[in-house]
Amino acid sequence: MAEEFLKELAEFDRTEDVYLSQIFADDEEINRVEAEAVERSIATFEKCKTKEEFEALTREA
Repeated sequence: MAEEFLKELAEFDRTEDVYLSQIFADDEEINRVEAEAVERSIATFEKCKTKEEFEALTREA
């Protein structure tokens, strides 16, 4: 039981670290994440082979 509690506590600590790093991210980190998101979006749209696939992604008809 104590071992399970320690595992849950460790997971909580990791989750807390992720949230805090997001809250206190500096401009450079924010810009890096935004650029990565844009690159992934572009790559996704470039994979579209038909107008229907593109519209499905953009939800435009």
